[in-house]
Amino acid sequence: YEETHASTTIETTDIFNDNSGVALYQLDGNANDTGGVNGKFGSAAIFNGSSSSISTSYTIPAISTQSISLWFKTSSTGAYRTLFSDAPSNGAAVNTRMQLYITPTSTFDIIIGNNSSYWIGSSNSISSYIDGNWHNIVITYSGTDVKSYIDGSLFQSFTSTVAFGTAGNQSLVFGKAGLNNVNYWNGSIDQVRIYDTALSSTDVSNLYNETNVPTTNLVAHYKLDGDARDEQQLYDGTATN
Repeated sequence: YEETHASTTIETTDIFNDNSGVALYQLDGNANDTGGVNGKFGSAAIFNGSSSSISTSYTIPAISTQSISLWFKTSSTGAYRTLFSDAPSNGAAVNTRMQLYITPTSTFDIIIGNNSSYWIGSSNSISSYIDGNWHNIVITYSGTDVKSYIDGSLFQSFTSTVAFGTAGNQSLVFGKAGLNNVNYWNGSIDQVRIYDTALSSTDVSNLYNETNVPTTNLVAHYKLDGDARDEQQLYDGTATN
């Protein structure tokens, strides 16, 4: 009764989280049962927590700005779970430019590396977002200014002690710790967008609301609707399990 169009539950089939919700007809222009759709927007990539990942052909450049936006859904706690990373096969943080993962204590950790040193920013608790519902996160980087936004609002600001350097010659991977086969994501990821600029708070809000989504400086866009294709047709990914 208290649900509005702005409620985060309008696309949740099992609204009471007790397996009683079996179908959802939103009737937004059609009579489709959206309960059979696994994504926030159409389909999504589902990661099993042990072997699923998407390897892209995109390498984060050694530039002073970068932003990555994606939707995630998980209820997995008590383990390291990576959303994206360009770590090398030995997993060395110093040899990565950027990675984002959930820690066993339910924080978001962001790593920035430059091949000689690295910085880790650990967020406040995100336990309220590990609830099995869809949430949007955007990480922006500008020089040493790092920001995280969740569901359209600024969540945390950091100042990195290092800037992008010669590190990170590896391609970006979603769902595990880069080329290292650990810290697999357990949940879903949808609508990944990569920008070569630091997005503004207005851009972030538009991404969350899917209105006037910024296209300037958009490098890659993975809809994850049944494949790992880049809609920009530049950096197609390869899905595993």
